[in-house]
Amino acid sequence: MTTKSLFRGLLSAAFVAGSALLMWTCKYPSGPLNANATPHTRLANVPANDTIAKYIENATFPELSLYWVGDDPDGYVIAFQYRWSTTRPGVPYPAPDPWTTALNITKSGWDNVIVVKGNPSSLFNVYNFLATLGPADTGLIRIIGDSLATERSFLVPYKTGFVSTDSVAGAPQLLLQTPTSGTFIFDSPADSNVHRFEVRAVDNSNGIDPAPATVTFWTLVSPGSLVSFDPAGFPANGSLCIRAITDRWPGLRFAYHSLDANNQFGFQFQWSVDDTIHWSDWSEDGEAFVTASDLKPIQSGAHVFYVRGRNRWGVLSPDSTHTFVVSVPPFDAPGYPQRTLILNDDRYYTSPGRGLPTLGGIDSLYSEVMDSLGRTGRFDIWRIVRTTSPSVTYGWPSRDTLGYYSSVLFLMEDKIPPIGAGSQHKFSVTDQGHFEEYLNVGGKLIFCGAPYITIGIANYTTASPTAPPWSEYIFHLIPIQPSPGLDFNGVTGVAGYPDVPLDTTMVGADSVTADVNIGSIYVSVPLGFATYISAYRSRYHTPLQGLPVGIRLLAPAPVPPARQTFSVVHFGMPLCYSPKTVIIQSLRKAFADINE
Repeated sequence: MTTKSLFRGLLSAAFVAGSALLMWTCKYPSGPLNANATPHTRLANVPANDTIAKYIENATFPELSLYWVGDDPDGYVIAFQYRWSTTRPGVPYPAPDPWTTALNITKSGWDNVIVVKGNPSSLFNVYNFLATLGPADTGLIRIIGDSLATERSFLVPYKTGFVSTDSVAGAPQLLLQTPTSGTFIFDSPADSNVHRFEVRAVDNSNGIDPAPATVTFWTLVSPGSLVSFDPAGFPANGSLCIRAITDRWPGLRFAYHSLDANNQFGFQFQWSVDDTIHWSDWSEDGEAFVTASDLKPIQSGAHVFYVRGRNRWGVLSPDSTHTFVVSVPPFDAPGYPQRTLILNDDRYYTSPGRGLPTLGGIDSLYSEVMDSLGRTGRFDIWRIVRTTSPSVTYGWPSRDTLGYYSSVLFLMEDKIPPIGAGSQHKFSVTDQGHFEEYLNVGGKLIFCGAPYITIGIANYTTASPTAPPWSEYIFHLIPIQPSPGLDFNGVTGVAGYPDVPLDTTMVGADSVTADVNIGSIYVSVPLGFATYISAYRSRYHTPLQGLPVGIRLLAPAPVPPARQTFSVVHFGMPLCYSPKTVIIQSLRKAFADINE
């Protein structure tokens, strides 16, 4: 064996022995594993510990924007936690608030995929960390753009600006913070206040920085706020107020605003009625809509509306108050028996005859009709004007009076001249406004009027700056005066309504005389979802034959507890000139249509 061969053999043996020794050594390690290194945290901007004098000079408000960073020598930062304590000079700090956690992880791609910096195996630590937040917090996790955050309870409110990439629809913006920054509002009740803010990082092994970054600073007392009512921000006294909003009645409106010209951002309002215990939720809306359910107690009379404000520093304004008087209609109450007001707007005639119905005759006729309909004791008669002796003028019923009746049977059945004696019976715009309010809160209307209705109702076809024409707003129709119009001979019933012939004891047998007795005839063009209930019956079969006369406008079924609103039946002609049996049939159908 050569020397060279011998050397090679010894080297091979040494390698095998060394490898065996190394394998035996690694199989049974005896040294400790490297412990997790805790993360470090520092504030990126450290406000100076300013004196009160400097705060007065700069008019500094009790809010602060802070930014922080963190790093981990053997991993990465998975979250930040922050908290604060507030006291005043010479008083020890109280126990600090709980830590609030913001997760420092990013999101991309699919909504259910979370991408974490580093080894994907660290996802286990992410979910493990989420689980440690407990059941009260995991449900509050928000996805904010490319970050996740969770919110714990706060003693003092805080805020951030709008987060344009917030992927949670309707998430409260006041609960959103980014993982590495926040704008905080600190409670400042005293003349001078001192605050201590702490923030610490959490790494991917759940290690927590044992020495949080800390900043201490001063604030002055938070500035106050004031709230004032708008000049036109009140409902009119005597307004009708029901228990639930409807499709046409949003509630009694109160409007108000903050008097802090330089403190509009984040300003919120809160209101109550009749006490300062049951406040509404805070809202930035400068108006409130009150229903009778808010009144304490729910009854007609005087009530007090309270409103207060809260600025972005959490300071409450003094209560602003307004006393208002309302009428709560009993027909809005559960179980209220239906009751009808017969509103007689006919004139008084000393020599009754054809085409000249007397007030007493009208009252007697419709009393008998209501009794025949089984409504005895459930109606009252109201005369607009009485010119007999003794002279008594009732006038139009107020909103408060209307509110006692679930329906109104409106009678304007004699011919009302445009000028001269009797023209004062015209239905004024002011009284129409009260009637519109009554209909908006759930009142029902049956109208029996002379076809020449544009004379009897002011602003019937002409829009005004204060009110739309009744033809469109109340009856949903366009009245058209046909020419010639002297061939009216009653109407033909439609949609379950009976035919209405003319009673020759009340009007002449020929249609020319009939037209003179009851006023020039109008035909009606239904608008919207209004439908017609009667058609023109022509004596001479002119082109007017079959055109609409009476109109029915039925509101959609309400959602309980709201009451059906704005149901109207307009017969388009005076029923008093037809046989009583036909009047009974017509009104029975009308009351059924309006659910009365």
